[in-house]
Amino acid sequence: MSWPVRLTITDLGSALGDRRLDRVNLKITGLFRPLAEARDSVWQAWYILEGLGAAIKIQRLRLSGPSTPLYGEIRWRSNGKQQMSIRGLEHPHTRQDIMRVDQWLQATLKRLPQAGRPLGTDRFGGRKGFEFELRRVIDAIRRQGLRPTQSEVLQFFAQDRKLPRTTDRQLRRWLQTYQITWDELVRDQSTPPPSDPA
Repeated sequence: MSWPVRLTITDLGSALGDRRLDRVNLKITGLFRPLAEARDSVWQAWYILEGLGAAIKIQRLRLSGPSTPLYGEIRWRSNGKQQMSIRGLEHPHTRQDIMRVDQWLQATLKRLPQAGRPLGTDRFGGRKGFEFELRRVIDAIRRQGLRPTQSEVLQFFAQDRKLPRTTDRQLRRWLQTYQITWDELVRDQSTPPPSDPA
């Protein structure tokens, strides 16, 4: 059971309770699939149709609204890679139009599950493992008499063979994935690292 399908949701903001998406229309293009496939899949963009016991494997989302001639698109290629763009730029528009459509795209992306491995299956074993390693590194930096900055943490990661080499962008992505703020980690200098999560 798989066939192409298009679905339109008018006034997405009301449907989701998100004021940033008020009066925004969403058009979904994808494949109609059994619900079990959506639950077991690593594909990152699904629209669940619980009452039908099915789901739409999303290939494209298009966001448009009456306040601008522009519209936003998010496409997923067959390899799962995501491409986001603002379309309609050939029409007269303002900088606010571009910012408005970008805001729609960002608000919609936050509603989709994160791409990649399921939480808890990464190299840290989930939030507790990541937080344990990060607090261990911050504690080691403090013992050296240094202020724990993200730059210092990256240097420590590069020197410790047990830890993955990383970039500041990846560190920020891990913090966002695990919903940990940098200030939360370094606020209390007397907080010891948590006990080993293993």
